[in-house]
Amino acid sequence: MKEKKGDENRSNKVTFEEVDKFKYLGVMLSSDGNRDVEIKEKILAANRAFYAKKKTNSNVFSGNDDEENLRVFERKILRSIMGPIKEADNEFRIRTNEELQRELKGKDIVQEINQQRIKWFGYVWRSGEESVIKLLVEWKPGGKKRRGRPRSKWLEEVVEDVRGAGVSNWQEKTKDRKRWKEISHKV
Repeated sequence: MKEKKGDENRSNKVTFEEVDKFKYLGVMLSSDGNRDVEIKEKILAANRAFYAKKKTNSNVFSGNDDEENLRVFERKILRSIMGPIKEADNEFRIRTNEELQRELKGKDIVQEINQQRIKWFGYVWRSGEESVIKLLVEWKPGGKKRRGRPRSKWLEEVVEDVRGAGVSNWQEKTKDRKRWKEISHKV
């Protein structure tokens, strides 16, 4: 963003190029002290941020129902990737949720995440007792607890998902990779 004026200033054998405006620490400074340039830059930056957020709808994950928000986000991205459908009368229309489900053959992002999480859980549980991964998963930090409801732990959530799928004695079943893979697809 340098605009040459032509003059150069010298100070202790260092040459400084004189410019009309430049950005320093995120602030646009001008040679005449006019703040209009800075204000225009801030407005442009805010517009870029607003329209980028609007384009991707990055606030889709701020809510209580994370699974539904993930599904909504997945459908939105799929619609932008696949594009609209051209009808017989040369009109375009947006794909419906049912059409997207047919394209995905019934799979959705939440199922895929749960399956991968269960697979990873089996890998962690099969690793030895001295494995750093397993030690970290089972680690219980000491110290003073925070006020309010305690955060759910990854291990507790995965065990709950496994039990919800009707799997009992999961500690033994994780040792058999093929069987655990089948279990992960049921969840």
